[in-house]
Amino acid sequence: MTASLPLLGLIIAAALAAALAVRLRLFSPELPSFVPRKPGQAGELAPPLLLGAFAAYSVSILLAWIASVLSGQAAFRAIPGGPIEPPLEMVAHTVVLAMLMGMPAVVAIAWWSRRLVLQPFDPSPSRLPAIAGSAMLWAFLVLPMVFAIGVIATKLSEVLGQPVDRTAHSLLKRIVEPTNEPQWRWFLIAAAVIGAPIIEEVCYRALLQRGLMTLTRATWPAVVFTSALFTVMHAGAIPAGSFWAAASLLFSLSVCLGLLFARTGSVVTPIVVHALFNAASILAALNGW
Repeated sequence: MTASLPLLGLIIAAALAAALAVRLRLFSPELPSFVPRKPGQAGELAPPLLLGAFAAYSVSILLAWIASVLSGQAAFRAIPGGPIEPPLEMVAHTVVLAMLMGMPAVVAIAWWSRRLVLQPFDPSPSRLPAIAGSAMLWAFLVLPMVFAIGVIATKLSEVLGQPVDRTAHSLLKRIVEPTNEPQWRWFLIAAAVIGAPIIEEVCYRALLQRGLMTLTRATWPAVVFTSALFTVMHAGAIPAGSFWAAASLLFSLSVCLGLLFARTGSVVTPIVVHALFNAASILAALNGW
């Protein structure tokens, strides 16, 4: 009975949040103001955004591979009687190098694409504090729903006889596992909370989703397609047997991030919410929740 109280509280919080989200029309956003209404404009503006999304994601993957080569992780091979995974220090070097190279490259590609659209997705610096504050309020609304979906999917999977790894992400697993190199854990946490949300939200929301909304002049198809791709691209980091539970969590998160981007018109909003989601996931994993 006691163990079920946190789950019941989460479900109640999620239900209240969902009701408020409906009230605020989060799930029925109008066509964003930054999406051109005229077919001619869409034909001119969509290709640079979609090309930018492909280029940004491809460059981030390439730079991640280069980082793994420079750190030595690409050459790591498990040997009998030895460690089966690279040392945490090597993983931290790889992640930090990838983020340091990837963030400027992705932002530069997005900046090039931005010049070809009607309204920039990056606000003036003076508005950043207000947008970030608003994003934190949105996070308190959407994250209970996302985590409730993840918990329910996990419980269903376990009922069906498929145990789920509660740290259903390779990077999260390296963060929470016992280690004699705890100082390197902070580099992985920084990458997960700062680097990953910036790179991913610029790629998926500011470029891909925006390009699809520009092309189709519709919100939901762009959000669903982007979220499906977002989920599939994370499949390689999910442990075997945990895919459907983790995929439900990731897909619902991405849908909420996509709707927030369409609603606010700023990529800063999904970046902040994504960062808070990652931080909350790490905190929950470290405390065994």
